[in-house]
Order: sequence, then structure tokens, then C-alpha cells
Amino acid sequence: MVKLMAIVMKFADDGTPAHSTAAQVLEDGVWEFKVSRKRFTFYDTDGTGSFQPKHRIRNRDASPHREDDYWWFPDFDDSVRLGFVFAKTGQTAGQNNIHESIRVRKEDLSHDENPAIEG
Repeated sequence: MVKLMAIVMKFADDGTPAHSTAAQVLEDGVWEFKVSRKRFTFYDTDGTGSFQPKHRIRNRDASPHREDDYWWFPDFDDSVRLGFVFAKTGQTAGQNNIHESIRVRKEDLSHDENPAIEG
């Protein structure tokens, strides 16, 4: 877990992955940090419940950072949230883990859309 947290901290400090295999997109704008079999999903938001999925950039010429090593990595909103943690057991993340990650994102963002009334 220490290595995984170091990857998260590197991203928080620099906005880029720690190395080329440290992060990848799963589905619907949900990404994962990864070390060995451990996975930690994340997504970005503007903090008001709004969500624009960020995808891996496929064309280096289309990247605003085409000269960088991580030209394929998108610019995320200022708020990046950690979502669902799981251990990968097969070749892929598994649809159940991906669906749970998306469910957690939707539930989390709904709290931004409908904040509790304080008083």
C-alpha cells in the first residue's frame, strides 16, 4: 500500500503519473492508479457535482503536452477524488470492479449536487 500511496502523492504533486504504467483509464472517465494487483480508482470534478470524463489522449499531435513523456495523460480538474479500491484477480480489472467504481463516482458526485442544508 505504501507504493500505491507514493504513486497517488506523485500525481497530487505533479499532475502526472509516477511512471508509464502507474495509471490508466478504465471506463467512463474513471481511471486507476496501480501497483502489482492493487488498484485505486480516481476521477476528477469541479466540486459542484459536474463531471466531464477525461480519456487517454490517443494522438500525440492532439495533446497540449505533446513534448512531454506523458503526452497521453489528460489535464484533470483541480479536484481529483479517490474512489474504489480493489485487487485485480485476472488479466483485466473486471466489469464488476469497473461498475462499482462508476457507481461510487456517481454517488459521490450526487453529494456535491445536493449538499446537506446546514443550520
